This record gives sequence, structure tokens and C-alpha cells, in this order.
Amino acid sequence: MPLRPKFVQKYGTPIGSIIPGLMLLSRDVDLGELESCYTKGLVIREKGYTDASKKWGGMVTSHRFAILSRIFIDADKLGPETNWGLCILPRDSHFKVLDIYSRKGKTQITLLHLQDETELPQDIMETIDKKGVAYARKRFDECLAAPPVPELATKEWLKRCQFPVGMTDEGEFFPLAD
Repeated sequence: MPLRPKFVQKYGTPIGSIIPGLMLLSRDVDLGELESCYTKGLVIREKGYTDASKKWGGMVTSHRFAILSRIFIDADKLGPETNWGLCILPRDSHFKVLDIYSRKGKTQITLLHLQDETELPQDIMETIDKKGVAYARKRFDECLAAPPVPELATKEWLKRCQFPVGMTDEGEFFPLAD
């Protein structure tokens, strides 16, 4: 799905030049002890759709998933006027855990959306890993001092994002294939 140039200017990332349209999305959640289930390099599969936002701001939760993806539906114009910056990633998406980064009592888990990107050359994957992590950490650090985006602090949004990515509420990862 091609992205509009104005959209990329406003929400895009410097890493979008590696793979056109690659964006960093956010999904805030309270993971508690489930944080320890995620490890760098782990590949996971989310069975359902994954909601995330193209908006960034401070956090009202303890954890944030920073998701590098270029394959999602920009759903802002499809539903009611929520102003969430809603992006929906497809069912059965695979993700690679690139980084787990904690500061000031908050933790960010950076995921690379692998759907249709698993055949990329190794050097491009390494560049995405390195630059993606650096960019995600920079955004996270900036957000720690920022106020939350009001629409992303609502009960309705937080309820949509309350589930961990790639696992059950009990911490069991979904199988990589059925």
C-alpha cells in the first residue's frame, strides 16, 4: 500500500529510505511480568490483527511496543473520528524482537514486522535492525518527557491495545505456524 508523500513527511522515519514506506508505530500496554518473555532475536507470531498508532507521545502505561512496519491499513479514515492514528497490521503477522529498552520506569520493546520482508538481503536486514533500534530508542527517549497524546490515553484505546503481541495473556507464545 503506497503512502502519500505528505503522510511520510509528517509521520515517516529516516529508516523509510531503506525500505520505502517503513514506519515506526506505537502500541502502549501494561505487560507486567510478561515483559520477561520477550528476548532479543525472538521471532513471534500474532494470530489476530494488531492495532497500533502512527502518533507518538508520552506514556500512561508501563510498556510500549515500537513496531517497524510497512504493511498495514491506515484506518484513520475508515471508522469514527477517534483521532487515534490507527494502523491495523494483518492477522498472522510475524515479528522479530529487535530490542528491549528501559528508562525511567518505562520499557519499550521494538518489533520488526516480517510479513513479506523475510526474503530481504542480510545486509538490508542488519541495517534495519541497527537503524531501527537507534531510531526507536531516540523516539522513546523524546516521549519520556512529552505529555501523552490525549486520544491514546482514553479507556477505549487502551482497551484495544491491552493484549501482549504474539502471546496469550498467560505468557504462552502462539505457534509460528498452524
